[in-house]
Amino acid sequence: MNSYEITYVISPKATEEAREQLNAELEKHVAEMEGKIEHASAALRRQLAYPILDEQAGFLRTLQIELNPAKVEDFRTWLKKQDHILRTTILNTPYREELAADTAKQLEE
Repeated sequence: MNSYEITYVISPKATEEAREQLNAELEKHVAEMEGKIEHASAALRRQLAYPILDEQAGFLRTLQIELNPAKVEDFRTWLKKQDHILRTTILNTPYREELAADTAKQLEE
């Protein structure tokens, strides 16, 4: 199992209920793939640096998970099929005990 950081942007048109359902489905899908969620941030509304699919804002959420490397591409494909997700990134990262102070401050803003 490797550690991965997954960041995704949810469409601002998605209702709060739809966002919660998407987040729950994502967490369930990680468990079905025999992965483990180490940390999950709240989905925070952010102004985007550039438009994505004509959207100027979105809800940004980051997860730190452990997942078998052979299943990462299947997980990426599953993420791309979700209707409300505008953009995703999956990074192979070492596990972090805590966020750097400047990163935490940016997330609060």
